Amino acid sequence: STTSCSKSDSGSDDDGPQIDQLKGKFVFVSRDDGDADIYTVNADGTGLLALTENSVEDVQPAWSPNGSKIAYYSWGYNVPCEVMVMNSDGSNKIQITHDAEGHSYEEDWPTWSADF
Repeated sequence: STTSCSKSDSGSDDDGPQIDQLKGKFVFVSRDDGDADIYTVNADGTGLLALTENSVEDVQPAWSPNGSKIAYYSWGYNVPCEVMVMNSDGSNKIQITHDAEGHSYEEDWPTWSADF
């Protein structure tokens, strides 16, 4: 579904949020280049930034409680499934899990605890 952020035909404000009231950033996955990559964008639609650009599937992004990092799940053909963490600007990617070679473990849906 979509949310309209414009005036209604009658000239009055619609019931949805106005674009100038939206704050913060969204993190999302896009497959525009054929594989899944992680992006951020400002809530007003500006500042689109690709955080991952590679040949594997980077999915399930999750913001850290303070917004400085993003955890995500990365996998690909003949590539182990791993949980990764990066800074919110896409820098400093760190592999958190380490599957033994030849195993097909799946560590997915990373989430953060707010109390650490």
